[in-house]
Amino acid sequence: MPYIKVTPEQIKKKEFPEELKNDNITDFKLCYIDEIHKTIFDYRPEIRERYKDFISLPWEKYQEMQWRYPDFKMEDLPNPDYKAGEFELKGYFTPKHLDEQWGDDYNDIPYEHNAGIPYDDIVVETKETPEGLHIATKIEYYNIIVVPFCVRSYSYHLPKDYGGYNSPFSVDMINAGAVAWIYDASESGKIKNMTSIHAGCKLDDFIEKLDRIATNNPNYRPCD
Repeated sequence: MPYIKVTPEQIKKKEFPEELKNDNITDFKLCYIDEIHKTIFDYRPEIRERYKDFISLPWEKYQEMQWRYPDFKMEDLPNPDYKAGEFELKGYFTPKHLDEQWGDDYNDIPYEHNAGIPYDDIVVETKETPEGLHIATKIEYYNIIVVPFCVRSYSYHLPKDYGGYNSPFSVDMINAGAVAWIYDASESGKIKNMTSIHAGCKLDDFIEKLDRIATNNPNYRPCD
């Protein structure tokens, strides 16, 4: 099953992609947030096309081609998925219970240097081998909704912002409620205007809280 992109505007209008027609949208809940970087390390399109037969070569041969053709290299390029003030972060929403949702290194601290996006499959049946190993015999695949968004505030925090260079959180700790995925203090600093978005937040509530943050920070302007 794919990771399916759904924009905030689509959520507001209830215009979901065809791939989600068999899903109950109200089941999807926030389980992970990642940054959309301004740049990506990749080949320029013309370089990728020119040297397409080299890209999948074994490493030693690949290095030889780079030496022979100096323009055959990767570089920092503008990320087409990034748009200042609109698409700066990605929220991942799972239909599974948060206790069942896993991903790469979700129990490792700090999450920002270890964890990856959530898995879109789960083992539902296993069998034990004569050696005592448990192997998967049935795997269930499911959709993950990916929402690109922006927090329109200068004062919001992600879990990675706590603790200096290394936060004290793993993804499973965040999803258990140790800290909000997004916390905003608002321009006013008044308690009544503070907004937090925790793991388990449903799509409609997620968009409503992002709009509330924008309302509480009327002086926000994109940095780019």
